[in-house]
Amino acid sequence: MAQREAFTMLNKILEASHTKKKRRSITLDYFIEEFMLGLGCFLIGRAVLLAGLAPFGPVLFAVLLYKRYGGITAFIGVALGLFTTGLGGLPLKYGFVMIFFTLSWFIATKKNMRWSTFKAASLVFLCMALVNGIFYIRNGLLTYELLMGFLESVIGFVMVFIFSRAVDVIKEQRRRRILSSEEIISISIVISLLIIGFWSKDILGISLRSVFSIFTVILAAALGGPGIGASIGVTLGFMLSLTSSPDPVLMANLAACGLLAGTFKELGRAGSCLAFILTNSLMTYYINRSTFAILPFSEILIAAIFLLLLPKRFISYLKQFLDYTHVKTRNQHYYVNRMQELIVGRLSEFSQVFRHLSVVFARMTDKGSDSGKEELSKLFDLIAQQVCSSCPLYRSCWQRDFHNTYSNMFDMLTICEVRGYIEGDEVPEALARKCLNPDSLIDTINSVYAAYR
Repeated sequence: MAQREAFTMLNKILEASHTKKKRRSITLDYFIEEFMLGLGCFLIGRAVLLAGLAPFGPVLFAVLLYKRYGGITAFIGVALGLFTTGLGGLPLKYGFVMIFFTLSWFIATKKNMRWSTFKAASLVFLCMALVNGIFYIRNGLLTYELLMGFLESVIGFVMVFIFSRAVDVIKEQRRRRILSSEEIISISIVISLLIIGFWSKDILGISLRSVFSIFTVILAAALGGPGIGASIGVTLGFMLSLTSSPDPVLMANLAACGLLAGTFKELGRAGSCLAFILTNSLMTYYINRSTFAILPFSEILIAAIFLLLLPKRFISYLKQFLDYTHVKTRNQHYYVNRMQELIVGRLSEFSQVFRHLSVVFARMTDKGSDSGKEELSKLFDLIAQQVCSSCPLYRSCWQRDFHNTYSNMFDMLTICEVRGYIEGDEVPEALARKCLNPDSLIDTINSVYAAYR
């Protein structure tokens, strides 16, 4: 009864972490994403190193849980992967690691604890150390088992950082461009674990692990160049050699093949495949001194065929994460096209402005001098209303002596039109002797003409 209540509580916790995904509309993309997540967790859960260490599935589950990227799907995928490894009681041990981490995460989240990668890694280390201590005390304490338990806890601590980088890259791929060296190594380790998770049985004498390993190295070299090809070759060779007996020859051969395949990436995918085959031949002759190939040529050919069948659009999409030159060229094309669009848009705006001005000038030409006279009369009326309407000499200036007043005002507006303003000493002498408010008249004329312009 207590076990049933514990598993019921665990199920509720996982469902709570999965709420964000359940709120999304159930579509085909959602099912595909969940299937790929479960498949990845299943394969990594099957990854076993050093003939008995399989902490990678529980660590992946922990990372997905604390980042709220997965819950029930990840738990089920890792659990199924562990039970298919045939490790006896070890799947139960790793199951308890996941349960302890889930309960600890739930309690810490309820207390509003802020999570970080270091805190998650420390919690994984403690959960693995606790479970290993319980299991080893039950079976009898041996120095070797204690060392292996400590090593497994350390591996779990380190793998949290690796999985965290890899998961962020995969989940944020639409916003990511060039990957850093740490991210590339993290992705290559995750790919290595996925490859290790495949069954080691051969199909018609062809090893799936070997085909996928070769395919990954050639693809990385063709996309990123010699540096990325060599680094992923070393990583894959090292991880694959840990699944059985150490194999430094395999690690060196994959690194050398990835290096030269990346060197000839300018010749395209076919050039990288040919360089990989030739390098494998040279390394076979140099190391074995015989015709027994380090990597079977049949497996290399199958991997090369898979690579050549990939769509160009998919290859171009992957290049933006590994090939800096490709991204730089694409950004240059984008900026050039963007500048052309801006220039064309600005010229279109200028053309509309000139078109509008042509219409305005055409209207002004049609109005002719009559329009000018009407506007000039309005200016005189405005000046007279602001300055002269309250003056005692208004009738004398604008009724009895209208002609001379109009002529003097016209002369002052002419000066304003030439220079933009008029000064006190430029008032006509006849008007200056007669006007009672010359300063106010000058200020009004300047302000009215400025507004008119």
